[in-house]
Amino acid sequence: MSKGITPVLATILLMSVTIAAAGTLYTMVENNVNKGQDSADRGLPVNMDSLKVEACYKDNSNSLIDIRNTARNTINASEVAVVLNGSIQDRSEYEIEPELVTRQRVFTVNISKDFGPETVIELSKGQQNLRHNCYNF
Repeated sequence: MSKGITPVLATILLMSVTIAAAGTLYTMVENNVNKGQDSADRGLPVNMDSLKVEACYKDNSNSLIDIRNTARNTINASEVAVVLNGSIQDRSEYEIEPELVTRQRVFTVNISKDFGPETVIELSKGQQNLRHNCYNF
């Protein structure tokens, strides 16, 4: 009589260990991928030096400003506050689309107010400001 495990039992044990190892590896890789994706989805903080106003125009009763992200990475434009003629605008008075802006792409600030012909627009984040005069509002 031989001592040890049967070939069937050895095969079942080997398959169980392989499946457990594959599941553990999958879970570890999936968690790391999700962490990287979450940080990319938020975008990097905005540096005002990397923004360039390209156009100011009206569409019906809304005032729109197109701004280009000249940074090398994706930024989160929703971090920017809008100041018009020295008055900080409430977030309910304007929309920024898209909020996550990849490099060399334009985002639009859509303000639901009508302004005069010489509107001074400032985009502000902390101590950084980008000031632009819009003459065609």
